[in-house]
Amino acid sequence: NYDVMLNYCDSNISIIENYFKSTNTSNSILVNACKAPTSSTSTIANNSIAKGTGTGISLDSTTNMNIVFNSANFTTNLSTNAAISTNGNSSNLVLLNNNIVMSGGEVLHIQSASEVSASNYNNLYAKGAEFAYWGGASHTSLSSLVSASGKDVQSLSIDPLFISSSNLHIIN
Repeated sequence: NYDVMLNYCDSNISIIENYFKSTNTSNSILVNACKAPTSSTSTIANNSIAKGTGTGISLDSTTNMNIVFNSANFTTNLSTNAAISTNGNSSNLVLLNNNIVMSGGEVLHIQSASEVSASNYNNLYAKGAEFAYWGGASHTSLSSLVSASGKDVQSLSIDPLFISSSNLHIIN
């Protein structure tokens, strides 16, 4: 079950400026078999995802997608949680400037390293034992993820101090 589910899109799509406070869905956003042309990529941007458990953004067999400027906060310490997840059949995914906090589970669950063409300037913060899964291996820290992926070189792993568990603006 999903808050938003897009299937078999044959052009670019945009999921922008939404607030997902999911208590009864396993996924906030599912994009399945959406193939945007290289000249007109799809975008998931400026969304707030506040969940206890499940998956924030799930990308299955999706091509040419920018996932940028999203905030996610998962409040339950559950190892199966994932903020951004792929199934191994996507390509040309770009992950930039996302702010993710996990009480448990993975900030990224990327089945195949070749799915992601760029990932950087993210804040990926995990409080639990898990951190990320990337291309067949689990990683327990940002430095381990960077070493394995060659991505997220300028990313951070710090608590962004969200205003609350559901208000994902940061305290400055």
